[in-house]
Amino acid sequence: MYRTSGRPSPTPPQPQQKSQRRSPRTTGWITALLLLLILSACRGSPPPARPATGGNVTSPPARQASQHPPATDAAQAAWTEGPFWTPDPTLLPTEEAGEREGDDELALLARPPMNELEGIGDGPRKRVNFFIAQRAYPLDTLPAGGYAAAVMETQAMQSLQAAAALPRWESIGPAPMRNSQIGQQEIDVSGRVISLAIDPRNGNVVYLGAAQGGVWKTTNGGQSWTPLTDDQPSLAIGALALDPQNPDIIYAGTGEPSTGGDNYYGAGILKSTDGGQSWSLLGADVFRGMGVSRIEVHPQNANIVYAASTLSGVNGPATPPRGVFMSSDGGQSWQGLLTCSECPGASDLVLDPANPAVLYAGLPGLGVARSVDGGANWQFLSNGLPDPQQINVGRIIMDISRSNPNVVYASYHLIIPGQYNGAIVFRTTDGGQSWSQVPTDNYNFCGQQCWYSHELTVDPTNPNKIYLGGAADYTGDSPENFSIRRVVVGT
Repeated sequence: MYRTSGRPSPTPPQPQQKSQRRSPRTTGWITALLLLLILSACRGSPPPARPATGGNVTSPPARQASQHPPATDAAQAAWTEGPFWTPDPTLLPTEEAGEREGDDELALLARPPMNELEGIGDGPRKRVNFFIAQRAYPLDTLPAGGYAAAVMETQAMQSLQAAAALPRWESIGPAPMRNSQIGQQEIDVSGRVISLAIDPRNGNVVYLGAAQGGVWKTTNGGQSWTPLTDDQPSLAIGALALDPQNPDIIYAGTGEPSTGGDNYYGAGILKSTDGGQSWSLLGADVFRGMGVSRIEVHPQNANIVYAASTLSGVNGPATPPRGVFMSSDGGQSWQGLLTCSECPGASDLVLDPANPAVLYAGLPGLGVARSVDGGANWQFLSNGLPDPQQINVGRIIMDISRSNPNVVYASYHLIIPGQYNGAIVFRTTDGGQSWSQVPTDNYNFCGQQCWYSHELTVDPTNPNKIYLGGAADYTGDSPENFSIRRVVVGT
């Protein structure tokens, strides 16, 4: 069954109360009239009468057809009937990617520096600490929301024409980060790339969303890149989406949607209508302080946009309800569909390209929810999926087959004490009615870092082929014999 929410009736307009003055006359009939008026007022106003058919009475405005009932509380949403998945120890992967850092190192990474030169070794942590200390002085740490507030204040202080006349910074990058590490080995690496969007009209045009570097664009297949959002309120990009009907319309969800110590919250959703030349900030009241994990644009109606939000590792200035939201006016306003205030939010969201009224959302701590009416009602799926009451359910990553939308994959980060900590992939071939575990060649592709290094995508032409991305599996104890064995698994 589905959980439904009643649609509230519009409140009828109340008559205005007029003040009355008592007449000084003492004539009997006037006194009697005043007493009758007072008694009538004490009894209150009767409810407005229902207008007769054909009457010349104006009714309150009806609810717009595009409006949804109030958001479903994720904690109260209904579940489908059916048996949950039972872990079989013989089917749990035993080969694991990556290497887990010690708890002490993670604690040091998460806390702010104690002085301007403090760091750990010569790697990226020292650089991050020094970066924060320089910009926080004389404070001990950066104020939440400080960067976004400064950008918006700057934009409000000067016109676009005046800003264009100011000296511009010259880009000298991107360049690799020196003396970084993968495992125990020093190696030059790039910054984290969270999302990619390819222009369907031209495969050489690609947009890239960096964890803390904003949106970049290439028009020559990656030979060169141009930054697009350096002057925007947030450089932490969690999701990118192009309008299928007009790929020059770009949505960039700010805020990294994972819980690492350097995963920063966002300021809202950025939108460009000219291929990234200019941007506007949308949904700040809904998404500020959160990470945006996915954006889906309706394939037939460009005004309908869905977005999933979740907590980031670094707390923002606000923690609004998070989950799945919808806009019916191209992002100008947003309404919650499936939200919560006590759970992490929605780590992923997919839309059926053949029937856009069908949506699937992954919520850590709960599971996979489905809507078949454009998000108005939701139901959590159970038949063959883990029971969150029995198993610790972490981040959920999803994708849907473009060639057969009845096929959906969901990769769960599961923690089974004493048995397993990693990813298990599930598959449905009947639109979510039933699910089965997908073997991954005995390989836990994201190791114990599935809360971050966790990706899944379906081959666009083959619903039986998926690609899984996770933590690097490396070998070697010196630069001479260091090699990465596996990063992506195809099955």
